[in-house]
Amino acid sequence: MHALLRRRRQFGKHIGRYQSVSNRIVDMRIRWEISRMLLHRAAAELDSPEASIFPEVGKLYVSEAAAETFTSAMQVYGALGYSSDGRAERNLRDALGMTISSGTSDMQRVIISGKLGLAWPDTEGDGEGR
Repeated sequence: MHALLRRRRQFGKHIGRYQSVSNRIVDMRIRWEISRMLLHRAAAELDSPEASIFPEVGKLYVSEAAAETFTSAMQVYGALGYSSDGRAERNLRDALGMTISSGTSDMQRVIISGKLGLAWPDTEGDGEGR
């Protein structure tokens, strides 16, 4: 990505010089760093005897951050990012699949809310979880 920012030019300037592009890159880097920290925390707690929310939080955040990051990458790459010749399009498809596999993002939120004690017990047996 950094090479692209130095190579690609718009209106006589490298695209990395534009604040909107550089801000997008900064946000992508922040999501990557947070994802790494969450995954390390989740991995450290997998062997813990007490149930933690971090495996689900890690899966939820990282999968959604990947989708946002590759959507941003497609914006930076422009038409090349949208074409099937580039990696951005393929990476976005893979990232969107991560929000579905091993439990959708919505299901991860249900599990996290249950671990936080926010889910209401199902007393009527109707599956609504009043």
